[in-house]
Amino acid sequence: MQPTIFAIPNSDLVFIAMPKAGNSSILAALSVFLTEEDLRKADATEKDSVQKKFLPNVIRNYDKSELITPRTFTFTIVRNPWDRVVSHYSDKVASKTMHKRLQKFPAFRHKMPFEEYVAALDSNWDEIRDVHVMPQTKLCFSPRGRFMPDFIMRLERIEEDFELLKALVKQRYDKDIELRHVNRSRRKDYMSYYNAADRRTVAQLYGEDIRFFGYSFDE
Repeated sequence: MQPTIFAIPNSDLVFIAMPKAGNSSILAALSVFLTEEDLRKADATEKDSVQKKFLPNVIRNYDKSELITPRTFTFTIVRNPWDRVVSHYSDKVASKTMHKRLQKFPAFRHKMPFEEYVAALDSNWDEIRDVHVMPQTKLCFSPRGRFMPDFIMRLERIEEDFELLKALVKQRYDKDIELRHVNRSRRKDYMSYYNAADRRTVAQLYGEDIRFFGYSFDE
């Protein structure tokens, strides 16, 4: 299982869209690469979502794609695991409807309390095959075990990291990209959702992410 991977048209850029990590903002910035022909292929207009506009450019298999060359620059954006878990809960469990992938697990209930959600996530961890909750480190590897990203941005410092991407795009393609914040959540701060036990549970489930990306609970 891999996340959605976009080959940005008219460039050598490849973006790994890590679920629950601000992908719409990055795709919106990269829409400067889209031409009228690209929109026609996507059957999209300017009013459609950025995901739809880039849909024809999705790479189904990173290992076998002819679009991956020595010049390809692959990048992604990751998120604090504790924050990402709260985002998944808010969007897939506590919203108007529960996500269909969770409905097959009796432990998950629509609008269940957060602490019960964490317990359900823990007890069903080995059975849930969903990129929205999979550790981000696992999603950085192709099916054949190739580490894909050349550059990893962090959502917590997106403005700073984006400047590096902006400079690369300007140097390679003489295009100016701007960070436009879309789909910003209105929920309360993620730390307020946690008690000590839930904090430890998430730390155990996402230990590899925490170590690899250098995260702490309050970062």
